[in-house]
Amino acid sequence: MWIVLVLVTFSLRLHSVWALNCITCNFNDTSCTSPSSQTCTNGETMCVTATIITWTIIVTATSIKGCAAPSVCTSTGDVDFSLFTGTEILARASCCNSDDCNAANAAAPNNGISTSLTCYSCDLSGVCNASTVTCFTLETACFSSSVIPATGGAAVPTHGCASQSFSTGAPSSSVVLLLMLQVFALIVARL
Repeated sequence: MWIVLVLVTFSLRLHSVWALNCITCNFNDTSCTSPSSQTCTNGETMCVTATIITWTIIVTATSIKGCAAPSVCTSTGDVDFSLFTGTEILARASCCNSDDCNAANAAAPNNGISTSLTCYSCDLSGVCNASTVTCFTLETACFSSSVIPATGGAAVPTHGCASQSFSTGAPSSSVVLLLMLQVFALIVARL
C-alpha cells in the first residue's frame, strides 16, 4: 500500500515538473500592464510574445503574450513580419520554451527602406487596384485579403505588401497575420 502511494505522489510531482508556465496578458490589455504567470495546458509547449507596431498618423504598439502550441511556435527564436497597405504594420514574434521566458516584450523590427516592388492597394472606400504602394525592405511579396471591422459590418478588402515570412507556410505566420489584420481592422474602425 505504501509503495503505491509513493508512486502516485512521484507521478504527480513528475507531471508538474513538465508543465510550462508562461507570462500572459488579457487580450484587451494591449500594453500588457497586468501580466500574470499561467500554467500551459492542451499540449502548449512554448511561450510566445509578440509586439505589433502600426504607423498611421500616430504610432501604436500592441503587446501579446501567452502559451503557444507547437503549431504556432515551431521553434525558439524571433520571426519578423511586415504588412504595408498605406498603413505600416510591423511585428516580431518571439518563441521560447522555459518558465516565464516571455516576460520581456519582443523588440519591433526595423522595416528598412523602400524598394522597387510595388503592390496594388485599396482605398478606405474599398476600391482596389486603382493605386499602388511601394514596399519596404522586409516586404517581398504582394497580398490580398479582407478584414471585418471591429465594429462589425461588411468585410473590407485589403491589398498591399507583405514580408516573405507570410508566404513560407510557417504555421506561426498565419497566427501573426491574423493578429496583424485584427489590428488593421481596429484602425479601419477608427477612421
